[in-house]
Amino acid sequence: MWYIFLKQWNCVSFFYDTFTTNAADFELYTDAASTLGFGDVPERSAGSRCTSHDLSALLTRNVELTNSVSCLLKTSIAPRTRTQYECGYSAYATFLRMTGVIWLNSDMPPLTEESLIHFATHCFKNLHLKCSTIKMYICGIRYKYLENGKTSIFSDSSDKLYRLDALYRGIKKNEKKSTKPRLPITFTILKDICQFLRKGYYTPYVDILLEAACVTAYFGFLRCGEFTVLHSFDSECNVSIEDIRFLKDKVTFHLKASKTDPFREGVDIHLFASGASVCPVFVQSYLWNVTWTIVLGNSKIVNHKTLSL
Repeated sequence: MWYIFLKQWNCVSFFYDTFTTNAADFELYTDAASTLGFGDVPERSAGSRCTSHDLSALLTRNVELTNSVSCLLKTSIAPRTRTQYECGYSAYATFLRMTGVIWLNSDMPPLTEESLIHFATHCFKNLHLKCSTIKMYICGIRYKYLENGKTSIFSDSSDKLYRLDALYRGIKKNEKKSTKPRLPITFTILKDICQFLRKGYYTPYVDILLEAACVTAYFGFLRCGEFTVLHSFDSECNVSIEDIRFLKDKVTFHLKASKTDPFREGVDIHLFASGASVCPVFVQSYLWNVTWTIVLGNSKIVNHKTLSL
């Protein structure tokens, strides 16, 4: 029996300890334990020790708690940042495969300063990425190791990567300057945009919608991602019609989330009437009236929480 067992044994032992414990040093009882042990939990005496490896194995058996840990780690960064980090780690894994490095799927690729230096050079020379993008990719690699609990060269904060920093400076000095700089939207340009839309370019509703978006972003100092929807509407973070309030001489809308507000405490943005040809209060009121005219004219029932800018 032992010969057959040892020949087919997968080296996984039911017993955690490799040493023999005397019967007087512990008490054993059985219970219906769903997340700890195998139905029997030994009560060790003060003299016995439990290694960190044993403790980690016990904790990871709690499937519900482990899933909650994964969800909390995922929400620690913004979805768009996570997408960029995933792209950076994927590019690093592809780079290692191109150089002939093979590793087990259950393990993380090797990570050294030398490998990061060569990866950064590959991104600059072959992928034609800017230094800022390369830094973001390497931040993604660091976060991936942190998320999976893997030890890496970033684990010790006192160990500064001097050669990698020097490489960053070299990349920045060799970057090609953009021939088309991104100019800011001035008030003159904003007036030209509004006048162009008022002449009719799309449909009347789309024209007034774009004008309201441009004017609101200009006077409210907003980023595009703060008042627009990238993929699907989410009432928890996107601006809804219930967030807009019309007062006597101003419009106030509640910004639920932004890049500088990661914990979604929210802030009120106040847009005051200017009386000029480009007025945020006038264009918001006009958009409001046009929207409800279309809704009532088509006899549609619209959820006030999903009607957004």
